[in-house]
Amino acid sequence: MKNDNVLPLNLDEDKELVVIGNSFSEELADQVKQHHENTTLIKSSSGSLTDEQKELVEEADKVIVGTYTYNVSTRADDHPQMQLMHDVMNTTDGDVIGIGIRNPYDIMAYPEVDAFIAQYGFRAASFEATAETLFGENDPSGELPVAIPAQDGGTLYPFGTGLSYGDHGDEDEDGNEDEEENEEEHDGSFQLGVEELLDEEKALIEGKKVGLITNPTGVDQELNSIVDILHNDKDVDLTALYGPEHGVRGSAQAGEYVDFYTDEQTGLPVYSLYGKTRKPTPEMLEDIDVLMFDIQDVGTRFYTYIYTMAYAMEAAQENDIPFIVLDRPNPIGGEKVEGPVLDTDYKSFVGNYPIPLRHGMTVGELAKLFNNEYDIGADLTVVEMDGYDRSMDYNDTDMSFVAPSPNMPTVDTAYVYPGAALIEGTNVSEGRGTTRPFELIGAPFINSTELAEAMNKLDLPGVRFRAASFTPAFSKHAGELTHGVQLHVMDRDKFNPVVTGVHLVKTIHDMYPADFQFREENSSGISFFDYLIGNGWVREGIENGQSVSSMQKIWEKELKGFKNIREQYLLYK
Repeated sequence: MKNDNVLPLNLDEDKELVVIGNSFSEELADQVKQHHENTTLIKSSSGSLTDEQKELVEEADKVIVGTYTYNVSTRADDHPQMQLMHDVMNTTDGDVIGIGIRNPYDIMAYPEVDAFIAQYGFRAASFEATAETLFGENDPSGELPVAIPAQDGGTLYPFGTGLSYGDHGDEDEDGNEDEEENEEEHDGSFQLGVEELLDEEKALIEGKKVGLITNPTGVDQELNSIVDILHNDKDVDLTALYGPEHGVRGSAQAGEYVDFYTDEQTGLPVYSLYGKTRKPTPEMLEDIDVLMFDIQDVGTRFYTYIYTMAYAMEAAQENDIPFIVLDRPNPIGGEKVEGPVLDTDYKSFVGNYPIPLRHGMTVGELAKLFNNEYDIGADLTVVEMDGYDRSMDYNDTDMSFVAPSPNMPTVDTAYVYPGAALIEGTNVSEGRGTTRPFELIGAPFINSTELAEAMNKLDLPGVRFRAASFTPAFSKHAGELTHGVQLHVMDRDKFNPVVTGVHLVKTIHDMYPADFQFREENSSGISFFDYLIGNGWVREGIENGQSVSSMQKIWEKELKGFKNIREQYLLYK
């Protein structure tokens, strides 16, 4: 975007190069060092350089500063990273090169910089391409898809701005640049709903009393808590917090009730939605102008946060309060839809609506479906993500995975959960109390080698089973040596977690008939397994020797109707 005869760099080996920044500074420095060994990293979250850092900057031939912003406040003059940039420019007589790691708008805060590259992403390939561009191994050919305004209201860089070192880029026989490479340069510009809210949709909450339903997953891509962001924003009046199962700070175990308390960090009241009530009462909402939901789901019907959202939508409608959902990715992808659709005779807090076990939707899409199909009728706004598509899973976003509950530590857990969690409806351990919940499955009465062999003989797509023994620290079989298998997902695209989970339950049932048990039935003749699977006929089929493939054919027919409904509420391609 800007180059005052600084780029490409052509430095003698003894010339010193300094890379400065906070977020993603190591990634940037590592790639720069591949091209110039004499490179020093200064990682700083401060708004000024120390005396020692100033000495390094003064001695450097060139200085590269990486900035990472996601809204207006993070590129304001008083933000520490922009103060640091100005301190660098005031300290050195050499050239300063700015890298807008995520946003081209960063240059608005330091237009006097000698050169500026809009990186547009924070994947490994993005940093590699930036380093190659800095040293002339890559000829930049991108153009701004937006206009960059100046601080005085004019235009700093018009739409379509883009500098090049020359016309020696890769061309096809017709003289056209390789479109695929061009697209990759812009790939990775991804924003969460919370970031879109703060960047583009802040009017939804400005000057209003906001109630926030969240937990530890309510963070931006720099892992800043939405609670802290809103609490410290002078334009927003964050009035109350509401905690789902496991609480706002995520410290409670599954099924553990959470009482009302005051948040130590903010002093705000925290109302539990997993205690005496699971639906906000009018008293809980009396000081609220708008109610907002920002929690990471895991893509499975029986994960309870989506019903906390639905109950809160009902309460918002009943109390004439607008409801906002800040959308987040489905961590196991938004394309596959698998497993039985819930029979409404088996409604519970682990399945409140007729959706399949793996629904393939984001929380924002589910909110729209619940609101319209099941007559909630809330004044609903979904703040959509930017740069998300249905084929992406959580790893494709390059975000750090924050555990949404104590026994959901990784994306690997989320992938096996739609099927492996069916084990919760039995007397077999689902791995709670270990470091690999839902991946480790076992019981003291199981022979791990025999079970692993039996499961591997099924040749289920995308998964292998390893004989494993473990001792749960709590939950089922706590303190007992337990034998079973660990699920290893080898190919996520081929893996069907629901089919795998039903096969696992059936195999253990058939191999150990004297020891295996489904959880006890309640007074209505319903086992917890039935609530999880969403019907009574799968348990009956397992007990009567029915094959999993015949059961799968039945639920596949049910899926057709849901898929038609689902299609109406998809927000992303």
